[in-house]
Amino acid sequence: MIKIALRDLQWRSRRVIVAVLGASLVLALALVMSGLSAGFENESRKTVELARATGWVIDEGGTGPFLQPSPLPVAVVDALVAQVGAQHASPLLFGRQSVHTVGGGPIGSHEHVNLVGAHPGRLGSPLVAKGRGIQRDGEAVVDVTLGVKIGGRVNLGRSTFTVVGEVRGARLLAGVPNVYVTLRDAQKLASNGQNLATAVVVDRAVTNLPKSTKLMSNADARIDGLRPVVNAQKTIAMVRSLLWLVAALIVGSVMYLSVLERTRDIAVLKGMGARSSSLGASLAVQAGVLGLSAAAIAGVLAQLLAPLFPLSAEIPSMAFLLLPFLSVAVGLLASLGAAKRLFSVQPALAFAS
Repeated sequence: MIKIALRDLQWRSRRVIVAVLGASLVLALALVMSGLSAGFENESRKTVELARATGWVIDEGGTGPFLQPSPLPVAVVDALVAQVGAQHASPLLFGRQSVHTVGGGPIGSHEHVNLVGAHPGRLGSPLVAKGRGIQRDGEAVVDVTLGVKIGGRVNLGRSTFTVVGEVRGARLLAGVPNVYVTLRDAQKLASNGQNLATAVVVDRAVTNLPKSTKLMSNADARIDGLRPVVNAQKTIAMVRSLLWLVAALIVGSVMYLSVLERTRDIAVLKGMGARSSSLGASLAVQAGVLGLSAAAIAGVLAQLLAPLFPLSAEIPSMAFLLLPFLSVAVGLLASLGAAKRLFSVQPALAFAS
């Protein structure tokens, strides 16, 4: 029966190829959707990791260090630093800015960025992937997606900064790149020079929190970075489910048409003693072959399509590992209609005129 199933696929090769290509494109888009959702989570995780902290002290009325930053009084910041130590607690200032390159760079003149101010060499100042970290006012470390190379210059507000280092994955709010500058520079840009901070990052326990403040874990901070994209993630999940449904319909329609065209052949086989279970198994083999073929092509297509999307699509490795199993499962479920039709075929049809 397996040989008959494979021969049947070979006989209908054109239809099978069209179905596999269609299903593979749909599955590839589903993989990219998974990558987009994972990209949102990865950028929030990476931004938190770059701070090299274990906790975030913020204003009690704030929702988190990123989405709705509330300024902390100078006395609160000083008290925390004095309690924990300057090497284990450091103020941060988070805000939004528009940036453009000096001399007309690739990002244009209205690129929005996340501004992060930190003391050079202390918590909150990121470890760079290329170049060096900020050491003095007027220097900046940027995410690679900003498109500004080391040695280039960017304008933030009325100030010009020299890019001295690059980081990877430092983005938030659906792909908006982070720009790291000194705390004093950030205060000039975001708070008119006032000595303010929106969070104090710590890497050890705080035993006595100042009044009107609260301590957030790294997990809480990551959730705060994801708040603006929650609805986007839900939409992506819905679209991904619909894509799987479309893939199932493609496979199911091919299998059902195959059974309809082979009705008399199936009746002949049953008349010769073939059991319905064996014929059903051959149908399952066909569905499995279609699913595996579509999954293999989808994996390649997804890697080709992902870089074309404006947002970062970071497809998890687990998605590639699960794809063959899910594709076969979808193919088998989609072939249930065809199997029902196959079981209903009577041997007497073989002798019908």
